[in-house]
Amino acid sequence: MDERIVLGLVISAFISMYVVVAAMLCVIAYLIKEKRLMHLALTSPGIQYLWALCGLGIAAALVNGNKTGVSVAMLLAVFFLIGAFARSVMTRKLFDKIMEVSCAASLFAFAVAFAQYLTSGAGSARISSTFYNANYYAAAIEMVTLFAVYKLLNAPNRRQSGFYAAVVVFNAVGLYFSGCRTAVFALCAAAALMLILCRRYKALCLYMGLCAGLAAIMLALPGLFPRMGQLDADVSTRLHIWRCAIASILQSPIFGKGALAFMRRHLIINHMHIMHTHSIYLEILLSFGLLGTGLVLAYLKNCLAPIWKMHHIRSDRDRFALAFSLLVCIGLHGLVDATVFSIQAGLLVMLLLSLAGVQENPRRIILPSYRPDYLPSAKGHFRKY
Repeated sequence: MDERIVLGLVISAFISMYVVVAAMLCVIAYLIKEKRLMHLALTSPGIQYLWALCGLGIAAALVNGNKTGVSVAMLLAVFFLIGAFARSVMTRKLFDKIMEVSCAASLFAFAVAFAQYLTSGAGSARISSTFYNANYYAAAIEMVTLFAVYKLLNAPNRRQSGFYAAVVVFNAVGLYFSGCRTAVFALCAAAALMLILCRRYKALCLYMGLCAGLAAIMLALPGLFPRMGQLDADVSTRLHIWRCAIASILQSPIFGKGALAFMRRHLIINHMHIMHTHSIYLEILLSFGLLGTGLVLAYLKNCLAPIWKMHHIRSDRDRFALAFSLLVCIGLHGLVDATVFSIQAGLLVMLLLSLAGVQENPRRIILPSYRPDYLPSAKGHFRKY
């Protein structure tokens, strides 16, 4: 039952953020019914850092009159409970199923994206598929593509190889539709890193040749790639946003101002209301200050320590390579955007961090039953020698 619930959450991430919220609330209700919620809330590894972060976020938001920040902190508490639940039931088999379901669900998201592309005038608008924003769609594509590359490298037969190769191709097209340039560079770097860590050097050489070819085409024909012509203008916009964000951080550097505090600056650029700092690092500092940033780092250390142990287990080295590459990809993309704070992509990140549970949950070994001859049989009689 627990595995089905986790996989249901994965599917919801590719449908709608409202479906994700509804699915998470259903899981919370299930945990309450099973009388497991309090146990998870009190004993899950590293959960104390997350509760402190929620408390800090609520206090900072109230002090600064940030009502939205209070609501977001409460939603974060739900996310943290879902992450604790997934971590408590995570196994290698379940994580493999998460990757398989994510790859299959991404094809549904691509079908929606393709329909949007055709109905929007074939390239006249950025495509967001089932996600609220095109950049959020790109963030999900990053994770799914790395899942598919991992499965492709470890596929046991041609049929599965063909399927995961198709997933990579379709999601690459979806990434093109999204027009997210940062995701392209972050994904390319993370994929190369994963091939290096997996020691697939022949595949790495082929991949680097492909990247070199695409780079040459991009330089020769920049018009073929979406939004490359406005790169300078967008960099200037980002720098202006970051200067405003840093000024806000310096107003409350220790405790922050609560989640989504940047939205209250009412910064308007090109007739658009800027909702966040476009950097996960600045967003955390502005929302939770240096104290909250320390809590986030403490929790990440708690999650990454078990994942790091996979590097020393031969059968888990490729999983470690995947997890490390995913985190690098998220970190690189996070330099210029805050996509991991979206509801759908955020759920996928929480499930990724729950991989720590693979090392924490003891393997259940079922031994054959043994009944000594001197004990009574099922009928209540002693066995005869």
